[in-house]
Amino acid sequence: MIDRRASLETVTAAYATEIDRHEPTASIAWPLWPDAARLTDHLGGNHLWAAQIVREGVRVDRATIPAAPPTELRAWYEECRADLLAALDDTAPDRECWTIGPNLGIPSFWTRRMLFETTKHLIDLRAAGGGTWSPADELTPEHYADGIDELLEVFLARSAPTLEPLPAPLALRALDTDRAWTLSPTWEVSPGIGSGATTLSGMTAHLALAVWERADPLDDSGRFTIDGDRDVVAAFARAPIHP
Repeated sequence: MIDRRASLETVTAAYATEIDRHEPTASIAWPLWPDAARLTDHLGGNHLWAAQIVREGVRVDRATIPAAPPTELRAWYEECRADLLAALDDTAPDRECWTIGPNLGIPSFWTRRMLFETTKHLIDLRAAGGGTWSPADELTPEHYADGIDELLEVFLARSAPTLEPLPAPLALRALDTDRAWTLSPTWEVSPGIGSGATTLSGMTAHLALAVWERADPLDDSGRFTIDGDRDVVAAFARAPIHP
């Protein structure tokens, strides 16, 4: 069983270290935060936002979270990660708080959410300046399977009513964790490989990058194998399911 709290401390520390390896203006291949400074502002702000939600138990307006200063990004981010970790450690684990979705949850939701939010953006920062998105070695295949679970449980569940149906069922098959998820044409998720499903196979970390929009499941890199209709995979890749 993975320890999400320990893993969160590890990946946030890795992100802090990575800040020093890039100029604030280093380009990021993502339009919403196109350089390292704005990416760090986004991630650190999310840490402060999650920490306040955990402490207060209620939804917090993300727009009220202060922006990063123009200098000393590393020191500011260190403060943000410390605030998040302290909030998670100091709040009773069974205390209800607002979470993304229709129901109240508990602080562990935010441990998991910030673990994968940080991992995704650590991958972004390491690719700054034109590098290649690659899995972060700080996480195991089991972590990446949990990241896929989170996207399907939280964000697909939120997005599904607005999505165009898939042309046919699609199965995601993780080769190194013996995990599989099948999505029906109407976006219901079931474990295993469903009958007649097109199957997208790959190592768990690369499948996680694909569902996080950091890898193209249709590329010719050899990371993925498609058994069935490529149009089904393309439809999944186009669907706006954003963490």
